[in-house]
Amino acid sequence: VISESMFEKNEMRLEEHRIERDLKREKLRKGCDALYSTLDLDLDGEATRSDVEAILPKVEDMMKDAAVDFSQPDLEEMIRFMDINHDGSISKAEFTHAVLFQAEGVRP
Repeated sequence: VISESMFEKNEMRLEEHRIERDLKREKLRKGCDALYSTLDLDLDGEATRSDVEAILPKVEDMMKDAAVDFSQPDLEEMIRFMDINHDGSISKAEFTHAVLFQAEGVRP
């Protein structure tokens, strides 16, 4: 009986953590959408690395607001690896993907 109760409490805690993580991801995804929409985009709808670097302070604020643990070198490294397909520009998907990975503690 005690172990069943402990198991149920653990399951509830895990579910609470999953919900919190999902809410954080959604908040960050919406923040990424909003930030990316402020960038000057090329004809393919992509931004230059320098344009993305220019909004890095806003990305930092967004991540702090979402209680994401990171360091300044983490953000600089994140920018370096955003251009997944190495075409010289950063798509909205690449930008969002990198920010969400950083938020989950995945390092390049």
